[in-house]
Amino acid sequence: NYNNISAEFAWEMNLPLPDRYKFIYWCSHGTGGTAFADFMREIGGAGVGTPIFEDDIIKIFSMLYNFSFIKGFKFKYLSFRNYHDNTKIYFLLPNIPGIHITRDPISILKSYFNLKRRTYNSNKYINYDDDFYIKIDECLAMGDWNKRADLCNIEYFIDERITSFHDSLLEKSMVNTNKHLIFDMSDICGDKTIGTIRKICDFLSLEISQKVNISCFAKKIINENVGLLPFTLKLKNNIDIFITDKSWTTMVDSNIILWNNWMHIWDKPPEDVCIDVTNILIGKNVDILDNIGFFVEKKYYEILIKSNKKRDKQICLDFISAINKVKGEFSEKKIAEYDIIYYLQYNSKLRIKCKDIFDEHLTFIKQHRPDIVASWKYYQEFEKMCEELDGKDKIEQE
Repeated sequence: NYNNISAEFAWEMNLPLPDRYKFIYWCSHGTGGTAFADFMREIGGAGVGTPIFEDDIIKIFSMLYNFSFIKGFKFKYLSFRNYHDNTKIYFLLPNIPGIHITRDPISILKSYFNLKRRTYNSNKYINYDDDFYIKIDECLAMGDWNKRADLCNIEYFIDERITSFHDSLLEKSMVNTNKHLIFDMSDICGDKTIGTIRKICDFLSLEISQKVNISCFAKKIINENVGLLPFTLKLKNNIDIFITDKSWTTMVDSNIILWNNWMHIWDKPPEDVCIDVTNILIGKNVDILDNIGFFVEKKYYEILIKSNKKRDKQICLDFISAINKVKGEFSEKKIAEYDIIYYLQYNSKLRIKCKDIFDEHLTFIKQHRPDIVASWKYYQEFEKMCEELDGKDKIEQE
């Protein structure tokens, strides 16, 4: 009786996790995990994953074990995005199917470099009289924690096998999962998303509630505001305005709940449900927002309405102007997939290393969905380049 034993006892006795999980979601990072988790939440599911750089495998097992008893969800699933070199934990996973999302590895590298990240010592609680541009710029770095994408740091990403390019390693480890539903990342983007969610529900014998707003599956969770937002802005009347992307909010009974997770961390989070006051503070200037919304806690709404709107509006417009300036500067620093391919063309040792890692990483998907691999424009360009250059090197050696 799992209800009467501890996770530590289950681990010591080699007992598998309670069979309360519907499936295992597994894949490398950079393949749409944030969007997938959001879509599952929309249809009533909740997932628990494993941490990065956690060497206490018993603690990991305990976390997965304890989460299986939490109630209040339509279904639960395991999320294995990180690879742990420990046979036992995979042996103790339940015999449940897997859902796998894959992506062109060159595009994965591009997303790692271009992703805006919050710096470790950043402060996202800003006062009305701060220099907005300096405060915002201090909060941001790019994927490898620099102010620009530096292709010299490719090895930083390809060597991180705990999180990246480990699909075949992970699949071989999950000895109890033999049935997989496989998608490309493009299948959970835009108009394709709704059809993909329905396929997943059919695969798992789940029903989508009539109350679910299907249109929410078309929203883009990873967008230009990631890493940049959220911010809390203190106005002159001491009211805090919460600034975030509107895609990262949930409407509940005409009130708004602002997300708080690894991607949207508040230095001073709201304590109450919020009201959208974007139109009040920005007015007709909505074209400068790029889906950014301004929110106030419900209990302060009337106070805000009665405050100096002209003054508050100017503060918020100045803040948005600073955000857009920083965003534009970071956009100019982005790299494209062909930048990566071109860089590898003239770095033979690194190119060979990438080729070896990609070959191992893609063994599973090449075996089961070669059509997906064939659809990857940039990976195919990379493979073609490797064949041509390897052939040239061989001729020169002879």
